[in-house]
Amino acid sequence: MDNTLFRFAGANIGRFYIPPFTVSPGEVVIIGFPGGPYFMETVRLMVPQLQEIYPFTYAKKIGPRSLWHKLIPETVQSYVTKNGNPYHPIIREIYQLPNVYPHSDIHEVNANDRAIIQLCCALSLSNVVMADFQAVGVAREDLFLELVTQQVQRHQGAALLFDECRDLQHRCTRFITAEYLGDTL
Repeated sequence: MDNTLFRFAGANIGRFYIPPFTVSPGEVVIIGFPGGPYFMETVRLMVPQLQEIYPFTYAKKIGPRSLWHKLIPETVQSYVTKNGNPYHPIIREIYQLPNVYPHSDIHEVNANDRAIIQLCCALSLSNVVMADFQAVGVAREDLFLELVTQQVQRHQGAALLFDECRDLQHRCTRFITAEYLGDTL
């Protein structure tokens, strides 16, 4: 029996070739893109081409502050309630971050910690997640990967992560390199 959760046939997407791959339960797979302006565009174009065999949860980005949220700031607690399961044990990890409290303004939290909040919300909803490391600095990448790996192992989930560098390639199940094709567009 094939227990594949994601399948990608391989394709040229924008300025990159992404080779074929699958993701199975228990795996943390990272796709490495060269840093630069095409990272999010490539991820955005790639995701619809994934053959989703099992439903996944994407760690949704915290958007820019709206006019409404300038008047009435969105708190960490309200973000978690809207985008995650506030009763899941992983949510406690959010409040272990320095200077992050339930009533903190989500837009005042630094970018590294917002990435952890996004990830924890996704992991509170599903054990099969997709997320990117783009906003995760060196200060939080270890925690980010540790949280993902613990949840995947504990619940036989899976994770597909997107990154701009290779420093985590030996700490995941599989690292896939997106090949840069050049500026031929």
